[in-house]
Amino acid sequence: MTEDKLITIEKVCTIYKVEPDFVNSLVEFELITIVSKQKKKYLDIESFSDLEKMIRLHNDLGINVAGIDAILHLQKKHKELRDKINRLEAKLRLYE
Repeated sequence: MTEDKLITIEKVCTIYKVEPDFVNSLVEFELITIVSKQKKKYLDIESFSDLEKMIRLHNDLGINVAGIDAILHLQKKHKELRDKINRLEAKLRLYE
């Protein structure tokens, strides 16, 4: 991972106006991954869309980190089930 794809947690907190404790909670729930280099913590820029979604859930809807974890888990499960339905429908078309 190159340095140009990393941004410090402090800068993330400033940009999105969130507390470092919120970001640390997301890390504890394994919702985001941080990279430690030279005693500083960084977030990969590619993780920003997920982070923005979590911040919106927290700020706009007042959902805590445990709730965000549950929502993201349900979204993942929904996508898996939707993919399975699509595969089964494709198989079913073979028999029509």
